[in-house]
Amino acid sequence: MTSSIPEDAGLTIDKRSIPDRVADLLMRKILSGTFMPGSRIVESRVAAEIGVAQSSVREALRKLQYLGVVEHKRHIGAIVKVSDPDDARIAVPIRAKIEEVAIVEAIRRKIDTAPLREFVETMLAAKSFDAGTDAHTDFHHYISDMSGSPMLTELWDLTIWRTSSLFFHGTSDDDVEDAVRSHLAIIEFIEAGDPTGAEQLALDHIRRGLT
Repeated sequence: MTSSIPEDAGLTIDKRSIPDRVADLLMRKILSGTFMPGSRIVESRVAAEIGVAQSSVREALRKLQYLGVVEHKRHIGAIVKVSDPDDARIAVPIRAKIEEVAIVEAIRRKIDTAPLREFVETMLAAKSFDAGTDAHTDFHHYISDMSGSPMLTELWDLTIWRTSSLFFHGTSDDDVEDAVRSHLAIIEFIEAGDPTGAEQLALDHIRRGLT
């Protein structure tokens, strides 16, 4: 049974192109472990499953290749890139800096934090990273999107896969819950309205997920 992107992808930005929305969906599947590092992504199969043209999937994979999420191998096609440990190590402080900027902008713009609390509740109910990956991605995307800076959102997209694949996998439910609850500290920080300490908050959040 096929399903179309608009109904089933859970996306909130409807004006994006179909390839961009497919890329977002594939990114979520990669982060959730549906597509594991080293596994092949078959264009025709994806197109049939989600009800879009194969050309849209091909363009989406080109975007993910540009982001470093997938790579193209001759006679094989697109595969999920295996993250280099050094790249992941470097990506952590980079992601923390991006989150710091996003948090400061969220405070400056006085964003509505109610959606963030809903995302956390969804993550807590899921009890695992794989089950709650959409809510986790939506949590951080919401903060970057509310900054009003497309560049900030693009930078977020560029770094999230390198770090999120290291989060939570293989940990106990208690460890997952502790890491998920660390998102509440971000919400409370934004609501407090004082950007002092945003850098340390972002670093602590990233490291909490890695332990």
